Amino acid sequence: MIEIPDYDLIIIGAGTSGFPSAKIAANYGKKVLLIGEGALGGKCIENGCIPAKAMIYAAKLYKLALKAKNFGIKIKGIKPDFNMVLNYTNSLVHDAIENNEKQLAQLENIDFISNGINARQIKFRQAMIAIFERYPVRFQGGPVFYPGQNPALTLQSNGPFTIAADLMGEVEIYTALYERPNFVHEILKTITDKILQWLAFCWDEMRIPDRAYGFADDLACTLSPNFYREFVLPYHKKIFSYYPEWKSLHMCGKTDHLLQILADELAIDEFNAYGFQTNLDLIAKYMGGKVFLIGNVNPLLIASGTPEQVRSETLRVIEKLARYKGIMIMDGANIAPESPVKNINAMMETAQEFGQYL
Repeated sequence: MIEIPDYDLIIIGAGTSGFPSAKIAANYGKKVLLIGEGALGGKCIENGCIPAKAMIYAAKLYKLALKAKNFGIKIKGIKPDFNMVLNYTNSLVHDAIENNEKQLAQLENIDFISNGINARQIKFRQAMIAIFERYPVRFQGGPVFYPGQNPALTLQSNGPFTIAADLMGEVEIYTALYERPNFVHEILKTITDKILQWLAFCWDEMRIPDRAYGFADDLACTLSPNFYREFVLPYHKKIFSYYPEWKSLHMCGKTDHLLQILADELAIDEFNAYGFQTNLDLIAKYMGGKVFLIGNVNPLLIASGTPEQVRSETLRVIEKLARYKGIMIMDGANIAPESPVKNINAMMETAQEFGQYL
């Protein structure tokens, strides 16, 4: 009798949807059978997007060459060579596949702990620990303590999509979402793994028992709900699966279209310094009473408005959200340099006047 293996998921087709879906499921520990033919990534790379655009480009060049005489340029013997066009197209396909593999291998081989700025901060931390006894600190007659005894490493991080855009360029990653989705998944997976490696090192190094974590993925707010679900949500979930005690997310910009996903599917505990552009009625609808909200007084008013305007804006946030409790007043997000101190004070004084405290 033939023994049939058990699989959690069977995917037919190894193209731009099947291949990344299999990778995501495997990352979550599922046993996956991927059935397909041809190169991983499917028709886009082999006989779709890339070769089609190469042929169209060659045809446009031929058409322009035919019109060159209209501009005073004489070209003799204009004749298309389809075999050369195919060779050119095939070389682009080969280079695209090879370049993907090289870029991913380079990223995967980076030692994110022992190189660059992280290595420097580890060295500085060790130097501080060596001399911590020389620098006692006391606040307003309180107990003496030594900040240098266990100085913090940088735990905050940008999220996977924002880092990927920094590495590739924003135009390049947006284009790749359509043309090379499997590559985008590969790079996001690698970046997520690097983030988790660094965090694990930091927690062990600092000996911190409570492992709550928050990160920022600002650029992800530019994605549609479908693209966020497909490309970013799996990696946000993976990070928080390692640190489920308190899930804090920061995302500047207008996030109206993602609020329900963040609240229900990502199940964040805290929305930290969300953008002033976000609709407070939608925040109340999807997150009120479920998510701790930090925000979102307009920083443009703080920078260029009057104390009265800042007070009015702060009251608007309080009136919209205070009934749900679990809110903290803050700018939304980042106070601009040279913002008047009186405007910052107006925000804080309004929060103190109308806030409730434990």
